[in-house]
Amino acid sequence: MNNADLLKYEKARGTAYKNIAACYHPPGIGLHETLMELERQAEILGSEVSPHVEVMRSGFAGRADDIDDLCVDFARLFIGPYALLAPPYGSVYLDGERRVMGNSTMHVRSFYSDAGLELSAQFKEPPDHILPRSSSSCISWFSRKLRQR
Repeated sequence: MNNADLLKYEKARGTAYKNIAACYHPPGIGLHETLMELERQAEILGSEVSPHVEVMRSGFAGRADDIDDLCVDFARLFIGPYALLAPPYGSVYLDGERRVMGNSTMHVRSFYSDAGLELSAQFKEPPDHILPRSSSSCISWFSRKLRQR
């Protein structure tokens, strides 16, 4: 892969991480554009996720005027008020027993600290929430690439 292709590929990867994180925010006006961009980046990366992103984007396109219903669906999946259908915390899946703030959460906290990263004071979720995890994955990956040069 030549330098221009490598740069295009790496830029697509960083943008894809950013857009994946954006999908874990409550739905809003820019979601369709985010999904279109994610679909483009997945195609550049040759990712197996491309067809799934296309399904999400086309499904959203049919509901773009129905943001309130999408927000209700988002809340049912990630917020509650009762059982979360898709908890956005790594510890729920990694530590078993669907428990938040388990051992894996402490590992994530240590990873952030070792990398010199800290969560914003406005971010009120545990450190293994998907939003900072997707951003830190991107930062970690770019840091490794820079050290390899």
